[in-house]
Amino acid sequence: DDDDDDDTSPSACQGAPAVAEAQLRRLSHREYNNTVRDLLGDETRPADAFPPEEEKYGFNNIAEAQSSSELLVEGYMGAAEALAAAAVLELDALLPCDPQVIGELECGQQFIAAFGRRAFRRALTDEERARMEGVLAWGLAEEGLALGVELVIQAMLQSAHFLYRVELGTPDPDGDGVVRLRDHEIASRLSYLLWNSMPDETLLAAADAGALATGAQIRAQAERMLADPRARDSVLDFHTQALKLAQLPSVARDPETYPDFTDAIRGKLLQETEAFIEHVVFEDDGRLRTLLTAPYTFLDGALASYYALPGAAGPTLEKVALPPASHRAGILTHGSLLAVLGGFQSTAPVQRGVFVRSRLLCTEIPPPPDNIDFQPPDVDPNATTRERFSQHSVDPTCSACHQYMDPVGFGFEHFDGVGRYRAVENGFPVDASGELLDAGDASGEFDGVIALSQRLAESEQVRDCVVEQWYRYAFARPAAVDDACSIEQVREVFSQRDGDIRELLLALTETDAFAYARATPGGGA
Repeated sequence: DDDDDDDTSPSACQGAPAVAEAQLRRLSHREYNNTVRDLLGDETRPADAFPPEEEKYGFNNIAEAQSSSELLVEGYMGAAEALAAAAVLELDALLPCDPQVIGELECGQQFIAAFGRRAFRRALTDEERARMEGVLAWGLAEEGLALGVELVIQAMLQSAHFLYRVELGTPDPDGDGVVRLRDHEIASRLSYLLWNSMPDETLLAAADAGALATGAQIRAQAERMLADPRARDSVLDFHTQALKLAQLPSVARDPETYPDFTDAIRGKLLQETEAFIEHVVFEDDGRLRTLLTAPYTFLDGALASYYALPGAAGPTLEKVALPPASHRAGILTHGSLLAVLGGFQSTAPVQRGVFVRSRLLCTEIPPPPDNIDFQPPDVDPNATTRERFSQHSVDPTCSACHQYMDPVGFGFEHFDGVGRYRAVENGFPVDASGELLDAGDASGEFDGVIALSQRLAESEQVRDCVVEQWYRYAFARPAAVDDACSIEQVREVFSQRDGDIRELLLALTETDAFAYARATPGGGA
């Protein structure tokens, strides 16, 4: 657990802000793709070709894991060149002026100011503008305005002020090391949290006007942005990572054991879960409880056949009610998640148990001793998976830790390694009874995933864990001691609003941690 478990009352947050150091955050690959889409209208997703991102603390946007490499720098350069070349093919649409009327140099300078404000997410400094005008002038002299503009775009897209979210903060007259972020820095925090992309014109204009100076002004923009379709991207990105769904296309499964688990089905399983998350958060009540227990999902004919469920026959996903006989309800019964948490030829109770404890309860499980064999028990056609894994409970070397994982994972045993329901395994009835030990208010026995989901849905510890995960995702770091007040504030809102994920997001933007940062030595946040 993180160091934010102190019983910190909200009243303690009313004094001077207590906040952690700001992080120098690079755009994630997803943020890069979305940003060049909104900046240039480019839909080619160039960052998909960049080197893979490193995951840490469950997410790929954690600042301390964002190391640079020669390959990544080459990727940025190649993408900048390709994006700039494509952009100037539509030069008239790109320019904010008519070079025939005011001249190429003047029009190019206007472009630098207008494009730079959007690319750097703030007005250019005099020094930056002069440097870019030098690049423009060289291009004008060589070939004309198109080359000048192309080179300016290339240069801006390779600048740290485009690739990173540089946060300097306002001056620190009190010298206490805590600075309020500038309005444009807050605008970027809003847009990258809620949209995974750059600020739009409305948000930039608010920052230009100094209209992100109060909590009410920030809240108003956050509400507007959450109602925008672009907010779906951040919500999907968070859940895709928190639920490990990015692993789905690459999980290895034995084609003889699971011949129906095709690439096409993998894609459809992911679409089902994405449609479900979007619907729960933006069309239904937005509550964590609904995410965990909703008696509906989204199926097309192929998925309905895969799950052996009635209710959908066509080629497009449609909302389908899940009766009790379906044995499914909520996201923990989605084939996408169950397959990611499956094994090569069978289920993976340990993996499923670890997932619940780490991703939904935020409890740390110590690593196993060095001398432990990590290989799962051999598949035995004369035994159930539960029987094969029961060795963990009788071996004292294993049982100390596995008592917290295996009994949770056994609750998933009605679902095979690729997410299909089964009542029988190898001719034996499936036993899906389970137990959560030392899980706070979620502790207790249950039978099957639906019962487990209902137990988790009512748990304050699970709600607090979801807040912790969102906090980590929003600030690109785990919560620190100085975050105690801010994270407690979000927990209280999430609890009072009955686990409404939309209210959690808005609450994040109202914290001291969102608007302030601790200055690093040498000045700036």
